[in-house]
Amino acid sequence: MFQGSLGLVVILLIVIIVVSLVLLAMVIGFKISRDRRERRAERFRDRLWKAWVDDDAQQMAKAYRMVARGGHQAQSDYIQMSDRAMSADWRTQDRVEGMRNAAEKVGFSQALRKQLKSRSDVKRGLAVTMAGYPGTTLRPEELAPFLTDSEPTVRLAAAGSLERMADPLAADVLITALINQDLPDERIIERIGHSWAVDGIVAQLADPAPEVTSRVRCGLARALALVGDPRAMPVLEIISVGGVVEEKVQALKALVACAPHANDQQRAELEIFARHLLDDEHPVVRTQVALILGAAGYESDIPILAQLVSDDDWFVRRAAAKALAQMGSPGLAALRRLAASDDRFAAERAREEITFATIMAARLAADTGQDFEGILTQGSVGANRSVHGSDSSPVLAVAAAGASIGVHATATVPTEAPSETGSEAPSGHPGHDTPNVPSALAPAIVAPAAPSPSQASPITAAPPRARRVVFDGDFVEQRPPRGAVGNNPLEAPISSYVPAIVILQSPQRASGAVPTSPPTDAEIPMSPAGDASPIQPAPEPLPSVSMNVGPASRAREGSSVIITGRCRPRERGRRARLEVLVGDRWRTVDTIALTSKGRFAFGIDDTGTVGATYTYRIAILRRKKNRPLVTGDPIMITVVP
Repeated sequence: MFQGSLGLVVILLIVIIVVSLVLLAMVIGFKISRDRRERRAERFRDRLWKAWVDDDAQQMAKAYRMVARGGHQAQSDYIQMSDRAMSADWRTQDRVEGMRNAAEKVGFSQALRKQLKSRSDVKRGLAVTMAGYPGTTLRPEELAPFLTDSEPTVRLAAAGSLERMADPLAADVLITALINQDLPDERIIERIGHSWAVDGIVAQLADPAPEVTSRVRCGLARALALVGDPRAMPVLEIISVGGVVEEKVQALKALVACAPHANDQQRAELEIFARHLLDDEHPVVRTQVALILGAAGYESDIPILAQLVSDDDWFVRRAAAKALAQMGSPGLAALRRLAASDDRFAAERAREEITFATIMAARLAADTGQDFEGILTQGSVGANRSVHGSDSSPVLAVAAAGASIGVHATATVPTEAPSETGSEAPSGHPGHDTPNVPSALAPAIVAPAAPSPSQASPITAAPPRARRVVFDGDFVEQRPPRGAVGNNPLEAPISSYVPAIVILQSPQRASGAVPTSPPTDAEIPMSPAGDASPIQPAPEPLPSVSMNVGPASRAREGSSVIITGRCRPRERGRRARLEVLVGDRWRTVDTIALTSKGRFAFGIDDTGTVGATYTYRIAILRRKKNRPLVTGDPIMITVVP
């Protein structure tokens, strides 16, 4: 019996060894086959690319013949190399014509037409994708049926191929798909936002046909905003006057994009047109009007924009201040006067825009070597950026927040205490731009630092007592304003009103201003009068909030946004609340309890519509109460395609 059991074990061991060897042989065989296939594909890609570069008709015909046979690997390689060739410097119209002639010699287009009729989704998708590259003679109307294909990937491939054709007929096909809702509107809009589609879009907007609904007109206006072609300005102006509110807003946004590319006559006509909409009852319309006046750049509009900075709507005030910053010295002078005005809401907005313009001018001067004062006074900073630094680095975003805190600390205009969620501003003016900054969020002061050489011209004339501000590992140097009269920093020259900023990059991630350590006696800042008496610290420090996003960020439409951060010092029982600014009130989005380490994380599933900007903030609540103890800096998230 023992011998029988031993024999069974031996048999099992032999079976296991044999199976293992078979599996090992299969793995080795698969790997060898894969390596051969990859080497063969690499050789094919190299031959195809060399044939295109050398304009070798014979080698191109051989490659096209291999692709026309229908092999998935060869067709995938062809698509990969065609994508690369779309941006190659050797790609000219003559080369494209040579590629098309070589393909026609071997019947490449006919092979694609046959493959388009395949029942296989993969084969149809590959054929539709290849049809959009040079080398085929397929017409846009031949791809139109595939915009309604049963397979979603084939529909998207057809839209992409029509975009690559760059043909006015392709624009008509895509616009028809937009009308019929064959694809989501965003997928069509982003593919017709090119100059070759402008004539077709303008013709559809001017057509009063019933199928061109308000949704279609809004989508076409958004496409025109992507290309910014002045040819569309007349029809956009008509929509801005006679359309519904959403149509007017989208048309005005497109006019803002067209203004930088317009000639003098077109810009003058646009400025006159925008003035007629200044008294519109809808704040979203007045917001776009302010941006149009800023893009037009006429100094005669400065008093109008200065008046809009005191508008009842927060977004109108922000757009008007941004427009003034784009106008160079006259606009900055108007912002300076507004910063010293009795309207604290207009003053806050003016100070913030001056701060940001100075930071961006310093950054541009450091990157390009241009004169700092020239950049600031010419208004080229504001004209080449989106809303509040969405294109700036996280370090610059943190520096902007720090400079804004510094200006608030030295300004003579009082700020308002943070209001309760859902409460009205006590002054009757609807809301204010930024919540009050608690003392615990104020910058920590450390040893002085030397200024950057690239900014020596506007900075070295500042008085001594430079301060170095620590923002979670990112260092920003602040100096007192030059030419200040008495204790009022608003009397300083415009270029020195905002503290000079020198950015020193660090590997740490930018976040909100978090004091790293309490200042020593030697590091306590001096009083505004300049005497030796130190500013008294706050009697009871409040917790501070740091986040993983800066004051201005971008989010793609349809994506989710996660806002994480930390509250210091951590304390058991505290809660964090995410709030969004709706009109004049902060509305609660979600409330969660802080972790044992003081961390929090909020998820925003729906980012909103393209072009919209939403303002969020984090509020740390009092224990056992639903009232904010401290609020973080506002976060402005702009939705992009």
